[in-house]
Amino acid sequence: LALLLASSLCVIAARAGHLGHGVVPAYVATQQVYYKPQPYAFGYEIKDAWGNTQHRHEVGDEYNTKRGSYGFTDARGIYRRVDYVADGLGFRAVVKTNEPGTKTHHAAHALYHSSAPQQVLHHQKEHLEVPVYVDAAPQQAVIVAEAGHGHHGHHGYH
Repeated sequence: LALLLASSLCVIAARAGHLGHGVVPAYVATQQVYYKPQPYAFGYEIKDAWGNTQHRHEVGDEYNTKRGSYGFTDARGIYRRVDYVADGLGFRAVVKTNEPGTKTHHAAHALYHSSAPQQVLHHQKEHLEVPVYVDAAPQQAVIVAEAGHGHHGHHGYH
């Protein structure tokens, strides 16, 4: 019986492999896979029952350059169109609009072309207002928590 038990243990050990092997290491090196950019094109245009329109169009090439535009025109004729390029040099845009309060300028790598009417200020006597600074009274934070959270060892979340 002892011989049968010893031989059975030897067979089991041989099938399982050497003891200590098969342990998963704590760190497994991975290799990042690079996929070549694939050319694509997409776009849409929407017009609703009130005459508002929205659009977006974009193309991408094998060098990962994206070119496109998006924008809207509302029923009153107010519009904004953004033409852009995104590539290794970053994101660059040209904005064309007639939105009230806009003016032609260049900011944050975007060129704004505005055809909105500019306000003309009429001459009037100067009126200077001097700001008055007042220290605010200290504020106390109010903490509100729902009843029933933070129990059963769930760290406050269910």
